[in-house]
Amino acid sequence: MRFSHILKFRQCKEFDATPETGCPEADSFDRDLETVAQANAVPFESLHLRPEQDAPVVDFRSLESFFALREKRYALGGPKFSWSLGNYFYNQNPLPSCTGHAAAHAHMASNRHVRLHGGSAELKDINPIGAWYRSKNWSTRYGQSVARMAAEINEFGNTPAAVIGRNNTQPNRAAIQAAAKAAALNQSAICFFAPTVDNIIKFTRSGVGCYIGNRLRVSGTEIDCNNMRAARLSGSWKHSTCFTDYVIVNGVEYVFWLNSWGPIYKGVDAFGAPPWGCWMTRSILAEFLKTASSYGNAVAVFAE
Repeated sequence: MRFSHILKFRQCKEFDATPETGCPEADSFDRDLETVAQANAVPFESLHLRPEQDAPVVDFRSLESFFALREKRYALGGPKFSWSLGNYFYNQNPLPSCTGHAAAHAHMASNRHVRLHGGSAELKDINPIGAWYRSKNWSTRYGQSVARMAAEINEFGNTPAAVIGRNNTQPNRAAIQAAAKAAALNQSAICFFAPTVDNIIKFTRSGVGCYIGNRLRVSGTEIDCNNMRAARLSGSWKHSTCFTDYVIVNGVEYVFWLNSWGPIYKGVDAFGAPPWGCWMTRSILAEFLKTASSYGNAVAVFAE
């Protein structure tokens, strides 16, 4: 348990955030979590997860061979999209649970990509409210930080909807507590990494979902010259969202960005992407990530 000597002292922290924005900036507590995690990170080659095994924190420096292998598979097999295996999206409203939803969506996307890349993973429907509500010591006020949410899904796991249902707006403490063993069987291996364009592309091209916090808002979408529903950026928020998929169209790289605000992004694109998000080119992604470092590192989520 790589976070335990910090988490055992955890308190319910009421952050300076609103229900509309949800995600606070990282503070010294969150930086400590990242420092502990990275100091104890294991090589990716050790990531052979079993139900009785605690999920590790993965050393980013050990991932180059993994990235190279997955890039080869992408080149040979072409794009594969997480939503092709069915809907796994949750709307966070009305709770300020954006980090819980971003982490759960990243976990479920990674789970589906294991299957799409030829693995035998059982497709899991994770209710984001379980880990988020538990991480807040049973408070529904304000948001949760990127690092603290990562610690929760790594240490204590994700709560399956099969156990507590899909209701993510009225969390049931007793049901979530009773589902602790089921959550522990769905821990996430995680990797903290610098939120750069190259790194986000490395993970999404490899079929690994990842999430961030940031301030620059996705204000809408437009169908671009490649018939892709591309993000338009303007305004501000304090919010946590994730990246789940990757594709190249006419030489242009796109990463699929997934929000937790419902099916609000209109326009049918070349790949029938779900209306819960939109595509970002390298240039759009670079702009979107400019404020991400103020929330600490990004988190990649490997599903067991």
